[in-house]
Amino acid sequence: MSGALPGSLRSRALKLGALLGVAGLSAAACAPASNPPAVPIKQQGTILVSVVDSLFDAGRSPSVQLDGSGNPVVSYLLYKPVLKKGEIPPPIRPGDPQPPSVMLATLSKGIWTRTSVTPQKTGPASGTATEVADKDGHAIPGVTTSLALDGQGKHHVVWATPSGLFYSTDAGGSFGTPDKITGSASFGGSVAVAQDGTIWVSFYSVGSLKVAHGTGGKWTVDDVQKNAGPAATPATVTAIRVKSNGDPVVAYGDHGVTKVATRSGGAWKTETAPGQGGYGVSLALDKSGNPTVTYYDSSGAVHEAHPAGGKAWAVSSVASPPTAHGSPIAPTTGWSTGLALDEQGTDYVTWAGILPNQIMVATGQSGQFKAQAIQGSLGGANPSIAV
Repeated sequence: MSGALPGSLRSRALKLGALLGVAGLSAAACAPASNPPAVPIKQQGTILVSVVDSLFDAGRSPSVQLDGSGNPVVSYLLYKPVLKKGEIPPPIRPGDPQPPSVMLATLSKGIWTRTSVTPQKTGPASGTATEVADKDGHAIPGVTTSLALDGQGKHHVVWATPSGLFYSTDAGGSFGTPDKITGSASFGGSVAVAQDGTIWVSFYSVGSLKVAHGTGGKWTVDDVQKNAGPAATPATVTAIRVKSNGDPVVAYGDHGVTKVATRSGGAWKTETAPGQGGYGVSLALDKSGNPTVTYYDSSGAVHEAHPAGGKAWAVSSVASPPTAHGSPIAPTTGWSTGLALDEQGTDYVTWAGILPNQIMVATGQSGQFKAQAIQGSLGGANPSIAV
């Protein structure tokens, strides 16, 4: 972030980059609040870049999916910015969602539309998602969002917070009062929707990896692994997907290793990827339902792993650990990977680079990756990708 001019305000913005005609990638980055809420997409090399939201402290913990027409949809967090002396807050514009809120942005015909997932109140206008913010509406650590779309194109959003795990959907026409899946402190939530409409949510809580599932506001919670995590460690997250037969698959970090758990017949089975890992985990399933995971190890290196037959896992290097860092690397809340697979066997991986501090994206086949930086992503964090 560069310094602000006197009397001006700088905030976190949500940016979306798209590999031409292929993928949507979202990440939080720092940008001037004077930017308009939506900036026309412009071509920069082989990547299109769009500012989705920037007026407030916008864009933390984004999660991106593509709708049935290939348009990106993003969930994220909206906060009040922390003002310095002499700065003034952004104006309240009638009809605009106000912080603190969990947000959803959709793109149609080049125009971004932003909707508050969490209820809004008037007189004065304000967001009501106090569970994601401090008493002043500012960001607090440990809050994440996750987004899934069902077969009818409806949106399903979860957010994990120190006050509990919450879920909301517009399947009934609009977002209503959120479900509280649990009131215990929750971390690293992820959501997926089965073909039969069952909602699956993975998360850490009370020192365990848990998975909730339900429909119609009725939730059942499985304890998949006790003493998993540790949940409060930065960059320790979960990722869940559902096979075509309805069985959920969860990838997660557990004390410095990466694990994958699969539910079948009501029972959970866990496998461990070889080597160090477990930070910023992401997951994708191929057409046969086989898992591929990406993750950091504690040195900051990025890896991809998938089953290679039998009980063996194949691990490939996506990014080497930083070599010019003057002190030991420690995982941070900005560490996230994103993973998507296309039907031609190409893997798409994104991560928050450490040196330099910018968002990276790589494509590859057979464990060989070619990486490039996303323009305008210096200071970016928590990328998410969809193909």
